[in-house]
Amino acid sequence: MPSLIDRSGNVQFFGQLSWANFLDWLITLCLAAILVITSLQLGGVRPETQHSVLPLYAILLLLHGLWIAIDKERPRRISPGPVLFLPFLIFASLSFYFLSPVPWRASYELTYFFGIFIFIWVAVNNVRSRAHLLILILMALIPAGSASLIGFYQFFQDSTQVASASVGYALELNQQYFGRATGIFADPNSFAAYLLALLPCFIIAALVPRLPIILRVLCFYVGLVLLAGITFTQTYWAAASVVILMAILPWFCFKKKSLRVLSSMLVVGSALVVFLLMFLVSPSFQRGFARALSTDGEAVRIVLWQEGLRSLSRSPFLGSGGGTYAFQLDHSDSLSIPYGPVTPQNDYMLILGQYGLLGGALLFVPGFYLILRAYLRWKSEAFDRKLKGQRERVMSPQKFFLSIATSGILALLIAAFFTSVLYIPGLLLFGALLFSVLVKLSFSRTLNLPNFRFAGLSYLSIAALFGVVFWINSSSSIESQAYELRARQSLNKLVEKRVPISGNIELIENTIHRFKDAVVIDPNNADAWIGLSSAICQLYYSRPEEFEAIASRAVSAASRAYEICPEYWLSSAQLGIALALGGELEDARSALERSVAMAPNSSNAHYYLASYLSVFPEEREGAIEHVGLSLEINPRNAAALKLQRKLLIL
Repeated sequence: MPSLIDRSGNVQFFGQLSWANFLDWLITLCLAAILVITSLQLGGVRPETQHSVLPLYAILLLLHGLWIAIDKERPRRISPGPVLFLPFLIFASLSFYFLSPVPWRASYELTYFFGIFIFIWVAVNNVRSRAHLLILILMALIPAGSASLIGFYQFFQDSTQVASASVGYALELNQQYFGRATGIFADPNSFAAYLLALLPCFIIAALVPRLPIILRVLCFYVGLVLLAGITFTQTYWAAASVVILMAILPWFCFKKKSLRVLSSMLVVGSALVVFLLMFLVSPSFQRGFARALSTDGEAVRIVLWQEGLRSLSRSPFLGSGGGTYAFQLDHSDSLSIPYGPVTPQNDYMLILGQYGLLGGALLFVPGFYLILRAYLRWKSEAFDRKLKGQRERVMSPQKFFLSIATSGILALLIAAFFTSVLYIPGLLLFGALLFSVLVKLSFSRTLNLPNFRFAGLSYLSIAALFGVVFWINSSSSIESQAYELRARQSLNKLVEKRVPISGNIELIENTIHRFKDAVVIDPNNADAWIGLSSAICQLYYSRPEEFEAIASRAVSAASRAYEICPEYWLSSAQLGIALALGGELEDARSALERSVAMAPNSSNAHYYLASYLSVFPEEREGAIEHVGLSLEINPRNAAALKLQRKLLIL
């Protein structure tokens, strides 16, 4: 019986029989676990998912440091590619500590950035063989199958049940997403971006001469499935992005320039013909396209981008600080939007607005340089070569993987212009995987680590320490966000169903305890303090005789939020509400007027002030004015509409 181990100590597919190779396999599986877990849980947008994978980053760095310590290569080398992004991480950290008026929100972004950096750092310096890379890519594609099946089901059946099952608790999707595919994500835009990033992988694998014919046919079929999935998201920006991407892909797939040009022209021409036919024969397509061009649809991006440019003009060099886009939008004196977008639906605008031209240069210049270097490496490789003993010519593995990685990165860069990629960890991690492949194949490990007696042990200690510090520091802010988010959703549902009026104290107390857990874990989470104050105020409906004690607790929590961020209109508004409950009328009015001055285009800010003024007969005209402004900004504000009817009747 032949031995499984050859004379060189290699095991088929596994590779070298050594502790270093064994650790490399563990690292590969850990990378895959982070990617798969994050992607399958709504793309990692829920803080609970982020909190659950944080320990894996610490384990990943520990394994990487241990691999460096026992690896026999001398001198020890690492890739210079990821090092180029260290200046941006340092700048983002300084922005978090010194510039951002909302540091509790900036900490979430910082966690995303450092997590992606750790992923790229380890993936570039480990995953040393083709077997490792193949397994990692195959495992990264596991969520794609689940996403496609769920997306098809959601489009034809009910999306909410599948989405709820994927996270283990009840989840209500936005009503505007009903009937549209969201896959394993919480919105169709993220799902479309994910499928768009996957599409080049399968189209290139189907068209280039590399894989066996049966696999190429399978890849072509999967590509068609992905195209159908993008169609089911019913996002017009994604359809336009598909046309752009499909016009670029022939340049990676075909050797002859004439065939590339012809294919690109055919794609664009076919897309125009299909669009014209749909527009001429389908009234529903006409209505959907007209809605997309309005500010109620996808054209709202233009409004958000304009606001992003105004934010950039106020602080062009350093930016407004991490996590401040939604904060700036809430306090805008030139824009009124009935809902509060977290991002401008354009990651380039988001980075420039929050981190300025300096932060943008520190992030975009290294990224552009690495992509350009990968393209030059791709261009220098022969398009195909003839393997020994075979007639057909096939594309080399380096050019094949470079084609897939580069085109996938381009797809995400296109998507980042129309939607948010930076705030969707599942998309970020898939992009990080593609970027790692790109860097691995275009950069050699040329940075020599110091070579002294305990160099390996020192590197292990630093890696392990950084992993533990990242885990501990990020865990508190993410866990606090998780408690605050669940408590806020619970509070909104209780208020909507008028539970406080019914006298069900237990449900309100449970919500209060969740907010308390959030502020105990992260005392600087102003949103959690505001939520705690709001939840305490709801006790008044069940215990009106205890209004003084209830108001005292509510004022204490709101005051803490105001101390953390006095520029935040909601902290001032909640303080005014709590003061009014306690009978401190002058201070309450001052706080509510201050909130309106800080956020003149906030529907709720005007409603809170109108609600306060409505109590006093002599202030009826002022109350009518502010409730009218509230409804002008957001005609769907149910509470403001009810108050307006009451004022007009009286």
